[in-house]
Amino acid sequence: MDYPEAQVTKGFYACPDNIKVGDTVLCKIREYAHGEKEAFDGTVSYVRENFIGVSYLSGYRGRFDDVPYEDVVSKVDSTQPRTHIEVLGSPFNGPMLVFDGPKPPEPPMTFDIDLD
Repeated sequence: MDYPEAQVTKGFYACPDNIKVGDTVLCKIREYAHGEKEAFDGTVSYVRENFIGVSYLSGYRGRFDDVPYEDVVSKVDSTQPRTHIEVLGSPFNGPMLVFDGPKPPEPPMTFDIDLD
């Protein structure tokens, strides 16, 4: 069955506000030190300010890696329609929300100080 192509959800960023422990995510992981990044789906084990911990299967082995937010592509959301996405040449189908990249940094706070 052919599913429609997944669309980026504008303004929905990969960040601690939108990813929780237990979520299933699709991400790009460099499995070996000198290897290329590959696409994997896995379960979020913990959420930190700059990365998440993801457990996933690689062949018959269970693996665990820290994944920076810029490498998190989407998360499974059963309220969404089934769509198709291809990440690094690997196809994935399912109900998902596609992130609009990592959350942009907040602008620095500025203060006007009158010393007169």
